[in-house]
Amino acid sequence: MLKPKTRIQLWGELNRMASMRIKQYGNKIVVGDIVSANILDEVVADEGEEIVQQVAEDEEQQKNQTISACVLVTEQNISQYTFDQIVLPIYGHKITIPEESIVSTLLKEIFQEEQITKQDFEDASNKFFIDGNFRYFVQIPTEMDHHLFKYQNKDQDVVDSFGELLVDQGTYQGLLIKFKLKKSSYATMLIRELTKCPSTLEFQQEISVEFK
Repeated sequence: MLKPKTRIQLWGELNRMASMRIKQYGNKIVVGDIVSANILDEVVADEGEEIVQQVAEDEEQQKNQTISACVLVTEQNISQYTFDQIVLPIYGHKITIPEESIVSTLLKEIFQEEQITKQDFEDASNKFFIDGNFRYFVQIPTEMDHHLFKYQNKDQDVVDSFGELLVDQGTYQGLLIKFKLKKSSYATMLIRELTKCPSTLEFQQEISVEFK
């Protein structure tokens, strides 16, 4: 039986899957990836092997549902998909993952390190019993724009509520970035990737003190 504390920690550990995937296979789609077929037309989607079909159980789920069907990438269909269609699982008892997929291999590594099994997710009495789902591996921002500007006071507001600059004179230089992301994507992660800086609380506190 998987202990609740370990189960909570597991979700953080499963984030390693994304790092493992990019480290081992790079930033291109490869055979064995699992991709979302949502944005494909019916002709292309029908040519792939559908491995999971999830139906929203209530109105709120329907509103947030973004991945309803996934396909295993093979030599035959790899040209039909792109890197930003790759998905990774939030593992649960309703998730079906092909043994020949990259995800299956990565999950086995993580499960072995954490000393758990798939059966640990099937105990309905467990507080953390979930169905599972897939989420996109990467999200590509749209409508990216940036602008360098000057400001004088470190504590002053430099943009209004609409994101428009209020100042452009002073001693210090700032960078205004504008972009759009899809649901369940986080601006903090985009900024982390752009700046190549950690997003941990400790690091942010350090640079805040240094800035002041």
